Amino acid sequence: MRRIILKERKYKEDYSLRSFVTAQGKEKREPVYQGVYFRFAEGTAEKSRVFRFSFLCAALFAAFYFLYLSLNTPSSRCMYVLPVAACALAPLAYWLMGLYALYRAPEKMTRLQKENGPGRILRSATGCMMLLGIGCIGDLIFTLSAGQQQWGQELPGFALLCCCAIAAMGCFWRIRESYNRIITLGNEKGDTAP
Repeated sequence: MRRIILKERKYKEDYSLRSFVTAQGKEKREPVYQGVYFRFAEGTAEKSRVFRFSFLCAALFAAFYFLYLSLNTPSSRCMYVLPVAACALAPLAYWLMGLYALYRAPEKMTRLQKENGPGRILRSATGCMMLLGIGCIGDLIFTLSAGQQQWGQELPGFALLCCCAIAAMGCFWRIRESYNRIITLGNEKGDTAP
């Protein structure tokens, strides 16, 4: 038997249990959101712009990343370039999950919707940016130590890794600006956040 206990959830303070009687005469309890709500400063127009820009950055990131892997440069087989760059696939997956959550989120978001949408995109873009930045440094070290005869093979791969990191950084800066301007609304009772 699987039970979900509210007190084990991260945002348990935002919910209360409500009891009601069903049409069959059984008493049921369900969680009711009573926390504060959030929305973008400019409403659905800003949400739409943030979604489109984040989607574009994620698409560019994925395109540059998979193009880098298809080049099969010598640095893509190096132990201090490829494993670090490969770790960026996990934040990319969370980035896509954040895009889906942001797409489905209403204009008036709960705390969980805020964190699963724009918050997840912000954190995922940061992770992709950092991992690919480390990969760029490793690729640069590999390129400089390889000698001039391999620079022609290595520079396209290095450029693609830099483009990946720049796409993630662009998304990070844009989302951070909008995320910091998210307005905290009151809850259904009219209380405002502290």
